[in-house]
Amino acid sequence: MDFDPWLNREGEFVHPYAPAGSGGPGFFFGCRIWDGDGYDLPPETPHPLSPAGRHITLNHDLREKLKHHAIHRHNRRHKAETKQDPYIRTLYGPADLGYGEVAWRVWYELPYPAPSDGWIVQWVQRSYDIWYADGSADTKLNSPHTPYWEAWEVKKGKRVTVDRDAPTDTGEPYDDSFDQPSREDSRGEFKVRGVVKFYALPSLPASFIANNPATAASDLRSTVNRPDFWDGTGTTHDLTVTWDCRSSSSPSQITATAGSNMCKPIVAVPATMRLNNRP
Repeated sequence: MDFDPWLNREGEFVHPYAPAGSGGPGFFFGCRIWDGDGYDLPPETPHPLSPAGRHITLNHDLREKLKHHAIHRHNRRHKAETKQDPYIRTLYGPADLGYGEVAWRVWYELPYPAPSDGWIVQWVQRSYDIWYADGSADTKLNSPHTPYWEAWEVKKGKRVTVDRDAPTDTGEPYDDSFDQPSREDSRGEFKVRGVVKFYALPSLPASFIANNPATAASDLRSTVNRPDFWDGTGTTHDLTVTWDCRSSSSPSQITATAGSNMCKPIVAVPATMRLNNRP
């Protein structure tokens, strides 16, 4: 695909004085002439990162203003990095595997490198409403489930988890999976609500343990005790699945949200790509 370096991703013409972004042709912070806002510079001064601004010579006062602004931005961003809302990258799914079975596999990634060792922590709340063809309910799964917190380690200077490339039960690396097994001869609704946040912490509270029998986090460190550092904010990570296969397998209705993005469901995959399901 050919790119016009003077067009942004929306097809708008980009002025050569506009601030350039990262990621290749067509990535710009703005399209119009930069007005010096934030730098206290004369109007129509080329942005220092624009195609035109990279080759201009600034006098001493302008250089000092730019230097001061850059230091201020660095300090402000560095402070913000101690808590970050991760990106959620969908690797597979959310997939309708039939009879209510679903799988959604993701990676987490920080917007900025971690300023120190820390943890991506996710609050998780699961709920079920399952009814079988004979009119009976699944009283065990339908009972209230205790919310819990699970964690992935991130090292200083990194944006991804320590175990990003570790082997998994499917043979393919992933950080997290929202999934459930087949629910034949039933109708129902399965919900998972998640909030994901990075915290720059040297260690987790002692209540976070691997293979915690009180959670569905498997070998991740997890706890049912709300951590003192948890502020309740972060990236939304939600999945809702409804199905009715009491007489036949009709398509499930799947809604999945990763931050502000709605994830489009897919239907059916080879059995070799299916995940081992968490109950």
